[in-house]
Amino acid sequence: MYEHTYTSLEVIHVIRETPSAVSLVLKPLNGKLVHYLPGQFITLVFQTSFGPKKRSYSISSSPALNEPLTITVKRVENGEFSRQLTEQTRTGDILYMEEAGGRFVLPENPAQYEYLFLAAGSGITPVYSLVKTLLHTTQTTIHLMYSNTGIAETIFLKHLKALAFEYPNRFRLRFFFSSDENILERRLSSHLLNRILKEQFASVKMNLQVYMCGPFLYMDTAGIILRSFGVPAHQIHIEDFHPLPLEELPKPPDLRAHPVTLLLNGKSVTLEVQYPQSISKAAQEAGLPVPFSCESGQCGSCMAKLIEGEIWMAYNEVLTDREITDGLRLTCLGFPINGPVTIQF
Repeated sequence: MYEHTYTSLEVIHVIRETPSAVSLVLKPLNGKLVHYLPGQFITLVFQTSFGPKKRSYSISSSPALNEPLTITVKRVENGEFSRQLTEQTRTGDILYMEEAGGRFVLPENPAQYEYLFLAAGSGITPVYSLVKTLLHTTQTTIHLMYSNTGIAETIFLKHLKALAFEYPNRFRLRFFFSSDENILERRLSSHLLNRILKEQFASVKMNLQVYMCGPFLYMDTAGIILRSFGVPAHQIHIEDFHPLPLEELPKPPDLRAHPVTLLLNGKSVTLEVQYPQSISKAAQEAGLPVPFSCESGQCGSCMAKLIEGEIWMAYNEVLTDREITDGLRLTCLGFPINGPVTIQF
């Protein structure tokens, strides 16, 4: 009854960025267009013997530069699909994707801010898209602090150096390598970040947009320091490639089953949903093509508009208070309470 509207993508170029990372240049087939914003990701769908599985990969191209759609993937040890993409994918292969998504994007009126980007490892991927876009479409100042194990594993090293050469007055680039002989320059430590903030950003902290992408502890520590320094929380943006699973799922105030009506692709279907099964999981098990990715309340892919009723969210690292007031809800950890619910994707 419901068809999955995946977009077919042909791999037209495979670029080896580092020994463990590749960029895949993709061409949508059948006349389709892929609309996305700098900093977003696409969710690829892989057919397996256990049914379809999904993985999200950040886009490294920029629509503002009319670049072809490109994702950059780093091989993860024992990664089910990253090994396939980085080692086996060839020109002419076909991949399947859902719509682009993600909230690691530029603010409205981006030219009015100064920017600080903190990236570690493959966290540079969405940052690279954002940096390119800002450099080519605004006159604002951009700072990038990029941490890696060493030069060989630094994705986009030559491209970033070229941008720093092209925009010497606006793009301030600093690398940190854990292999550096200078122990004080090996990593962006708490002490070093505190010092840099006080020396370089004291006068602009209220007008500073900060974007972070890297390991959880790296971003958690940096986030604490930035907030303590006085950067407004709503100006600190985080993209987490590996969300931490909840150790224990909190229980909603109402554990009863309730009907949930989903408005999806111009059609309507009603399901009974009861904790501990989330709205998203119930829809998936019913074979409905609902969007989802991290399933831990941290990416926003599963977001829907609440039309009627109440949805209790066990966890939310994405939606602002304003968006919740406007009716947006996460369905991956969303449960109906106190009666029937209607939502629209």
